[in-house]
Amino acid sequence: ERVIGLPVKHVVPSDYRAALQALNKGRPLALESGSRLCDAFAAIASDLTGVQLESAADTPKGGSIFGRITGRR
Repeated sequence: ERVIGLPVKHVVPSDYRAALQALNKGRPLALESGSRLCDAFAAIASDLTGVQLESAADTPKGGSIFGRITGRR
């Protein structure tokens, strides 16, 4: 903040347990609903794209990340 004169927009929490669990399951972290890390990545993606993303908990089973981003089910 001091160097560039702008406030920090996003903070990615250290959630090693969630990352390791997703890795061990072979599932993308984005599908792990309720994870602070997943929520932080979703907030960054939403800010960068200007698209309001749904949370993984709101997506019907079988929904894909592509479907959530594009609104297609």
